[in-house]
Amino acid sequence: MRIDVSDPKYRLHAPDLESQHLALFQAINQLHDGMKNGTALKILGETFEQLITYAAVHFKNEETLMLHWRYPQLSQHRREHEYFLAQVNALQIHWQLDRRPPSIYQTMEFLHEWVTTHILTHDRDLDRWIVEQELSGQAATLSGPVE
Repeated sequence: MRIDVSDPKYRLHAPDLESQHLALFQAINQLHDGMKNGTALKILGETFEQLITYAAVHFKNEETLMLHWRYPQLSQHRREHEYFLAQVNALQIHWQLDRRPPSIYQTMEFLHEWVTTHILTHDRDLDRWIVEQELSGQAATLSGPVE
């Protein structure tokens, strides 16, 4: 299933995060299109590389933002990121060894489900926290422990 990048439910107040999500959506949508036109296996390795590279950068940016705003759910959110990267790395290794994923459909389902659920729950909660902090004038500093 393609992710509708124009769907307002994926909009966040932090434009940098939203634009980074767009790149993740595009990689997943490219794989979906490959499933439809028969090129999924051809582009799967590249898709894994894109997801791992871009997710790592995005997660680092997001975690820096959480530190800045002293987000109380940082540890849980970070574990979600670690889980995603571990799963995609495992899928990539399986692909590299066998040249076929456990199931292209299961791979696509995992990617779609994790990314959309993560954004609509964890990232949405982070977004609300930042907005609330901005409105209350509670801008944080980058110093001091958070967790």
